[in-house]
Formats: sequence, C-alpha cells, structure tokens
Amino acid sequence: MSQVVYLTRMLADVPADRGWLTPAERDIADRLRFDKRRKDWLLGRWTAKQALMRAAGQDDAALARWQVLPDEDRAPCIYLDGKSSIASVSLSHSDGAALCALSPAGIAVGCDIEQIADRDAAFLETFFTIAERSAVNAAPDALRGLLTTLIWSAKESVLKLIRKGLSVDTWSVPVEPPALPLARDRWQPLRARYTPGREAFDGWWRHDGRMVWTLLSARGDGEPTSLDTNTNKGQPGCVARN
Repeated sequence: MSQVVYLTRMLADVPADRGWLTPAERDIADRLRFDKRRKDWLLGRWTAKQALMRAAGQDDAALARWQVLPDEDRAPCIYLDGKSSIASVSLSHSDGAALCALSPAGIAVGCDIEQIADRDAAFLETFFTIAERSAVNAAPDALRGLLTTLIWSAKESVLKLIRKGLSVDTWSVPVEPPALPLARDRWQPLRARYTPGREAFDGWWRHDGRMVWTLLSARGDGEPTSLDTNTNKGQPGCVARN
C-alpha cells in the first residue's frame, strides 16, 4: 500500500448473518444496548473488513480472518489471524453510510463522513475558531451548511489522526476553509493544523450533495484511491506483524 486508500459502504450492505465477525467482535456487538449503536458499529466493522480484504487482494472467505477492535485509546486496531496488522486504519459512519481509510505502515490517517446539515450560532461559537466562523458567515446561505459540515468533519479527521478524539478543544484544530464555490463529486485539497503540537496536516475532501467526506494523513499523500476501483492486488503494507 503506497498511499491512502478508502472504501465506503451503506447499512443495507451489512449481512444479517454475523459469521464474518470474530468471537471478540460478536461479544462487543452483543453488549451494545441500543439498536442504532449496534447497527452503526457493525457497519463500521463491515466496511473496514471489506477495505482490508480488498487492500490485501483477498476474497470474501478472508473476512473472518480480520479483526477490528478498539485500542486502549478507543481508536480502531486491526489484526489478521490474531496478529497485529501494520496498516493504519480510520473509521467513520453517519446516517447509514460508513467510510474507512487505510494508510501505509507508520503513517497515521484520520477520516470522517458527515451528513450535510446547518448548525446554529451556539454550535459555531463553541467549536469553531473566529476565522472559521467568519468564513461560514461570509458564505452564501446555500453553502453555509456544507461549509460548516466540511470544517467540522475536517476537525474530526484530525482528532482521529492524532488519536485524541473529542477529548481536546476543537479550537486547537483550525481548518483552512477552501475557496468558494465548493465543487461536487471530486476530491479537493484540504489543510488543517493541531496547534499544541505545531503540526500541519494535508488531506482531501469531497461531497455528493448529501454527505461530506474528509481524509487527512500524517504524510499528506496525493489524492486517495478508492478500493472499489483499485485493481492492484495484494498491495504491500496490509500484512500481519509477527
């Protein structure tokens, strides 16, 4: 695996039969009390396993060989045949859709998928920097929901990349709002920072009119490649560590 790859799946794609889960994964799913939470969790794992299988050039018979479990910091950690994998993974789900991003060994990655929605002034004041709020307020009414969703999604991606989640102040993750208008159905460059660590991250974003996807990596690779169209088999990097 020489660059970031990704895969998207929908809730309707998840099979009712749970034979693709490992015993540890089934135990986690069974302990989730709320049906929506359980469905979202299964969607994320199904998407991740589909991505891992395709990146490794495997067929559906390999699904139960992969295991996606939370690490100590709750970030997803992947295993193949019980051995820790050297690929980095990030997961996100929203409104019945999921996104999984994979990156080469040692290259942290963060991704997020969000349904486009308007946010009120209180949300912006709580989570957005002054510059971000100014960009949203200056945008045409028809684009404010999209721009707001994009900025929030980019923050989520960075926080997953640095494995901190929403435990840190989102003001510490300033996002450079892209120039208007916001084109549809193609990947476009994105930049964000994590100010306490003085780190800058380059990535990509796109939208389809309903959902926004953001994807950033610690290396700032070129445009991510979809595993639905990638014809490379057995890309190096998505293997187990002994």
